[in-house]
Formats: sequence, C-alpha cells, structure tokens
Amino acid sequence: MAIPPHALAVTGLGLASSLGLSVSGACAAARAGITRPRPLAFKAIDPDTKDQEQVAGHPIGNATEGFEGTGRLLRILQLAAADLRAGLGKAQLPLDQCGLVVALPEANRATLPPLDEKGQPEEYENTLPGALRPALSRDVLLERLRGYLGLAIPASNLIVMESGHAALGALLAEAQPRLASGEWKACLILAAESWLDPPSLQWLDDHGRLKCSANPVGYQPGEAGFAALLEPLAAPHRRPQALITGSATAHDPAHQRSGEPPLGRGLAQALHLLGQSLPEGITTPWVINDLNGEVRRAMDWGQALVRAVDDHDSLRGVQIQFPAANFGDTGVASGGLGLCLAARAFARKYAPSDQAVIVSSADDGLRSAVCVAAPPEKRP
Repeated sequence: MAIPPHALAVTGLGLASSLGLSVSGACAAARAGITRPRPLAFKAIDPDTKDQEQVAGHPIGNATEGFEGTGRLLRILQLAAADLRAGLGKAQLPLDQCGLVVALPEANRATLPPLDEKGQPEEYENTLPGALRPALSRDVLLERLRGYLGLAIPASNLIVMESGHAALGALLAEAQPRLASGEWKACLILAAESWLDPPSLQWLDDHGRLKCSANPVGYQPGEAGFAALLEPLAAPHRRPQALITGSATAHDPAHQRSGEPPLGRGLAQALHLLGQSLPEGITTPWVINDLNGEVRRAMDWGQALVRAVDDHDSLRGVQIQFPAANFGDTGVASGGLGLCLAARAFARKYAPSDQAVIVSSADDGLRSAVCVAAPPEKRP
C-alpha cells in the first residue's frame, strides 16, 4: 500500500452513539450485530388511512434525555469530546496552531417544504412551533468546546459549518490544506446529529421518510456525535489509529431536494477524484456506505457503482458495510461514525481490507468519498 505525502494521521477518536459512549464499546457492539431501536413518543400518520403509528429511533439514551434542539447537539458534542479526551490522556497539543472544525445539521431543515406528487417542492408555510432551530452563536460554541475539550484553542482557528451526510468530506476539505501548508500543526474535527427532536421527526414524516408500516422503505432516525484529532503524518504526537490517505467531494444536481431522478453522477465523480488522488487508485473492495433503507439513496449508489467500476476494478467485488443498520441514520455524524468503525476494525484485526472507502451523500447534493487506511505496523 503506497501512502501519499498528503496523508493525515488520525491520532485520537471519540464517539457518542446509541450503542455506547465510547469508540471501542460502540464498535464492538456493532461488530456483534447489536442494534438498539426504541419506540419514540412521535407518531407517524398514514397518508391514506390517517391512522397513527408509533415509530422507532436510535437515541443515545439517558445521557441526552431532557435535552432538546441546540442543547441536545451541544450535549452530544460534549459526550464525543469526553471520549476523545479519555483516549488522548495527557497528550500535549500546539494550541496556537491547532484548528477546530465543527459540523452541525442545517438550522432550518425542518422548514424545508415537502415534495408534491410529481416530486417537486411544494410552496408551503411551516407553522410548527420551534421548527427553526436557533442559530448557535460562534462565541457560545467556542466557549463550550473549549470546556469540553479542555483546550484553549484560539477563536481564529474555529470553523463552523452546517452540513448533511457528507460532512466528513466537508470537514476534511477545510482541515487538510491547512495542515498540509503548516498553518495548523493539528486539527480537531467534530460533528453532531440528532433527528429525534419533534420538528425534525415531523419534517421526516411530512416528506414520507420515516420507516413505518405504511412506508417500509423509510429510515429509522438516530443521533450520534464524533470527534477526531488529525495531524500531518510526518510528525504525529501519538501513534496513528488510522490514516486518511485521500478525500474528495463533488456536487450532484439530481439530489434529494431537486425532484430529479438519481443517476449517481455525483458519487461517481467523487470516487473518480478520490482515485486520482491516490498513488495506486482505489484498490479496496471495502466500502462503508450511508445507505439507510431509502430507495432513492440505494438507486443513487447503484448508478454510481455502475459508473465507477470501469475506473476502479476493485469495486466489482465490493463489500459494503451499512452503519445505519446498527445505529439508525446519523446524518451529519455518519461519515465520522464510519471512520471510527474502520479504525477499530484495523486495530482489532477484523477489517476485510487494509483500506476502506467511506461514501456519503447529502440531501443538498454534496457527495464525498474518503479513503481510510490501516496505520503502519509497529516496528520491534
């Protein structure tokens, strides 16, 4: 396996999920096939019969109970940061040259209109109380994260973005060039997601995306948060848990909100760009995918795979892992969850390959493909 010069070392990881509040525990549970869906208070409405049905989701559990909206996202970030800190121990970071890049869900996603019978966005006014999550001020977020991480990172080094499923690629697009140029000596990336607040659940139901008897091809909503410490491979402060050898993003105009049929062009383009950035191209059949049970997402991936196999022969025997089967749909945190799963598989020696490609598709059309590789073996 050839390692490109721009590779990043993942020297710390943290995770909060429905399967546990640590990377090791949650990934071991997923490896064992454990899943913990629970009935939610929200009830979906059958559009034909108007019957109500209780839906299932994947909450983190007692650790987030009682938190809603922005407070819930901050709590999830806190839990993921706590796991990261526990793993780092007393490691010292160059604080004045350490970046902090954070991805959160779109604040206004619960106000996006549903699609009509032709798949086009309807014109409608959402009157749900609290449907618009208050924007989280940069100063408050920085103050909280400094406390969670125990690090006084400068305000000028904070980047905050609103994102979707492809957040991992977007986070790396901000971090990698700054680490490569030497502007930052290290970077912390974090993301948090929760689909379990009432406005988000109502929005999913309005769009026909919740899994229930009337919609068996919907998905079970979840919540999760992840944190990772990235350093240049040339000078890591700790032994890497994994290497990020390449990352690429692309935009697909035929996205979830466009009403256009999925053709897989954006994902195929992201895979093509990823292959170009790797010395040997994509050589692994192991793909960690954010498929969640929705037909549209599966069709998009199928079309992309048909387009990609001509350039990447290893994908003809693709082995796909679906974290949503264990954790529910974790949106913004899904790519980071895939990173944690790959790193633990490398550490515990059950990975099907020494590399994994994490593939993600956001509702707004952003597509990302990230290559994660096992770290070099320790030398005696």
